[in-house]
Amino acid sequence: MIRAGMANRGKKTGLEGNRVWTGHHGSQTGRLRVIYPKVFRQGVELTRRLERRSPRMMVGFFSVLFLLACISATWILSGGKSVFAADVAGVNGNDLFYRMFLEDESRAHIAGPKGGPDSAGALKLFPYTIGKDDSLSKIAEKTGVTVDALISLNKLSDAHVIRVGQQLTIPNQKGIYHKVARGDSVERLSRRYGIQAESIQRANGLVRDELETGSVIFLPGAKLSADEMERALGMLFVRPAAGGWLSSSYGYRRDPFSLSHQFHPGIDIALPYWTPIVAVRSGQVEFSGWNGGYGKMVMLKHADGYSTIYGHMIQYIVSSGQWVRAGQRLGYVGSTGYSTGPHLHFELRRYGRLINPLQVPGFRRAFVRG
Repeated sequence: MIRAGMANRGKKTGLEGNRVWTGHHGSQTGRLRVIYPKVFRQGVELTRRLERRSPRMMVGFFSVLFLLACISATWILSGGKSVFAADVAGVNGNDLFYRMFLEDESRAHIAGPKGGPDSAGALKLFPYTIGKDDSLSKIAEKTGVTVDALISLNKLSDAHVIRVGQQLTIPNQKGIYHKVARGDSVERLSRRYGIQAESIQRANGLVRDELETGSVIFLPGAKLSADEMERALGMLFVRPAAGGWLSSSYGYRRDPFSLSHQFHPGIDIALPYWTPIVAVRSGQVEFSGWNGGYGKMVMLKHADGYSTIYGHMIQYIVSSGQWVRAGQRLGYVGSTGYSTGPHLHFELRRYGRLINPLQVPGFRRAFVRG
């Protein structure tokens, strides 16, 4: 009986595998306890030793284990992709917030931080490649600088003549380049442009007030003059011919041939034969040739709806469709057509409507300068 009971108890123990009846120190207490594999028993022993030595160390140990477990689980669930990198795969390119994200990223990588000169500090320059739909105003808005800065830093003589693929230099702050003239100093430039002297020194890494004549420095927050902006934007007029005098004004006058009171659609500038005639603004030649009372004439089409006519030439040297810059020679003064002597007949229109040239501020300034 006793042997049979012992045999049955042995079978029960074998069936239960690792389950045995044991107490805290091997004494029988009647409580079921599980014997774990060796590696887990070693972990429990390590935990007990940490708990006895330093409770804080035990908390730190388990915190690190928990963090590693979370990262591992996230990595597995994400299919092996980085949990810290933005995943934009499959995002609709027309999504508004995605486009805003791309614009912010582009702005951050192209022109650095936005803001005034005090926030930007030292001048930094970034490259920018002109895209298909870019214009100077769009680039300025995109990069957080001014059109003045783009014109000045890239020495653009005509802001309308930019091309796709052209490389521009973008500053990390608003401002312009200035070529130091004799007598210039940091303090004088500060007063002239209304900016802080410390900003000029910080942007250019200067430690003295004196500047070297002929050097180029950056003036943070400064803007181009009205004439410089008009010239770069193709808005500045130049005088159509040097010298001469105003022989006939715009408006009603006595006709020199019929002596009747008739409207004169432009101004006449009396000049010697063969005086060069130049374009008052950049534009495209719409017509060059003989045109009735105008004689030999050239007509140009400009930006902003402007167009100009140059009449009574003795010779023209441009052809239809040709692009010309402001100040480029078009021909020479003559007396062809309906004319009483050598002079230039000049007309100005905007969107097809005649304008008195001397009432346009830009042209008037150019005419007065001579």
